Amino acid sequence: MSMSFPKKIFAGGVVAALVFGLLGGFLIQPAGAVSVEPSNGNENTNSGGSTPPVTTGACVGAAVDVREAALGTAWDKYSDSMKAAYATRSTDLKAAWLITSSTKARRTAIRAAWNKFETTRKNAKKTFNASRKTSWDTFNKARKACKGSFYDDQHDRGSDYVS
Repeated sequence: MSMSFPKKIFAGGVVAALVFGLLGGFLIQPAGAVSVEPSNGNENTNSGGSTPPVTTGACVGAAVDVREAALGTAWDKYSDSMKAAYATRSTDLKAAWLITSSTKARRTAIRAAWNKFETTRKNAKKTFNASRKTSWDTFNKARKACKGSFYDDQHDRGSDYVS
């Protein structure tokens, strides 16, 4: 039994990949790659400044804790404000729909309920955003105060950075 043409190409490709993976990986090194030699344990592991000292990591960790707690508190306040706004809107709309004296008065009361809700929503959002910005600004100041030998302003923007 002979293999069909596509199966021969696939089988040949698999064999070539295995051979290249086994031999080529040892023989060919990508440009800019650094070879790693075994350590005898006598080298200074922080000589290049790429490994943060433990104290700096703990300092930044404490700053992260403060930031996250402040963000959680800001979100709780925003959530409480919105819950109160929805409850107030519900009460105001029910009262507006009970107005039977005139359609115009009812319409005015309904608009007032929605406008009051929208104003409360916008104010809650502004307050939340201001608290969020303050939390991040405080974190960034604390993080910079923690800088150790690994700190680099060029690498300031990472997963823990918000402008």
